[in-house]
Amino acid sequence: EDGIPWRVLRRYNDFCNLCDRLGPQTKSWPEAPFPGKSMFVQLSSKSLVDRRVGLQMWFQRVVQERPVPLAWLRPLYEFCEIDCGPSSTE
Repeated sequence: EDGIPWRVLRRYNDFCNLCDRLGPQTKSWPEAPFPGKSMFVQLSSKSLVDRRVGLQMWFQRVVQERPVPLAWLRPLYEFCEIDCGPSSTE
């Protein structure tokens, strides 16, 4: 829905953990694949921008998924720091 844009400030590893929690299908969407990590290489400023844009596209694809799989709700709420009520472990 249209509304106020959100700003999500997270590190790459936070996005990677979310991707893992949501499942393997989220890594390879043709229109928004999850951007890979460059191991042992310091990324140039252009590469960092490209990765940030890739993460934005990936995350927008995640939140546009309909219907939203129930298993995604808690990981998404936690990632966005939205209180989703008592957890099932409490």
